[in-house]
Amino acid sequence: MNIYQPYEELADKSDVLHLKLSDARDRMLFVTYRAIPIGLTLMVWYILQQKRAEIPMGFNYTLIGVSVALIVWLFFRSYTCEIKIAAGKIFLLRKTITGVKEINMD
Repeated sequence: MNIYQPYEELADKSDVLHLKLSDARDRMLFVTYRAIPIGLTLMVWYILQQKRAEIPMGFNYTLIGVSVALIVWLFFRSYTCEIKIAAGKIFLLRKTITGVKEINMD
């Protein structure tokens, strides 16, 4: 039984605790935060191209505004993929849109 869910335990010694997201969970988060916003963009574009005349104008702008806000929020969201606690410090590896960012805390 893993008490550190959703992370996998890489090292659990008296001086260090090292946790990492499983590969399946990492892929799922990538799809959630990178692929779904792109798919949502294409879906909104398709809906507006096909049904623009049938949908009221106010709903078109509302659909665009809510979709853009959700797409930007999801696409630029970062998530922690690795945690290391050692010698009174916490090291976090966060995946962002630009790459991996390391955060050190005392």
